[in-house]
Amino acid sequence: MDIASPVIEIRLQSLLRTTQVEIHDPLASHLMGGEDESHFSLRLIDAVRLSGHACRSVTSAFLIAMAAKQALFGEKPLERGLVSIRVAGPEPTGALGPMSQVLSYITGAWGPTGFGGLQGKFSRKNLLIFDAEIRSGDFEFTRIDTGQKVVVRAHTENIPPGQPNRDFRYAWREHVLYMLEHPEDIVRVSIVPKNEASIKNKAAS
Repeated sequence: MDIASPVIEIRLQSLLRTTQVEIHDPLASHLMGGEDESHFSLRLIDAVRLSGHACRSVTSAFLIAMAAKQALFGEKPLERGLVSIRVAGPEPTGALGPMSQVLSYITGAWGPTGFGGLQGKFSRKNLLIFDAEIRSGDFEFTRIDTGQKVVVRAHTENIPPGQPNRDFRYAWREHVLYMLEHPEDIVRVSIVPKNEASIKNKAAS
């Protein structure tokens, strides 16, 4: 381990534990779940444990979810099951699989394997849609109750390349640290005007 690694790890481990999204799960509330089940924070370290590693894709997915939550819910918690997500490309393509798992974990938006609901409510099924007709690399989030849409994109090309011929494991850690310390360089959010969203929906129907 080189000299810089301990310093990097101290900063990184702190950010992995403090980068978080506030969640409210109405399904847990309906089923009389306790406060810890229905109101909680998901941290980036939780997504890392889900995925088995920290990398640019996992970190991008978490930052994308954070940005979408802020745009659609403001300072209120993200309501699980109240968000649908459209993704360009099929699920197995590149990093879309791992990224979609992180997004589903946070938002409750799952594909055909999602929870089907109770008495017509709380469905999490088919809220994550692949092969959407949007720009490759974009993630379109819709708040179901209001129809508000945002498009979020991670610009990982803005990550400095680092030292050449460096062990990729060190490089990955440094990349993740840069993303967490400079999220404004990585994530871009575009609000879709409601009239434009309505036109798209009519065209698709």
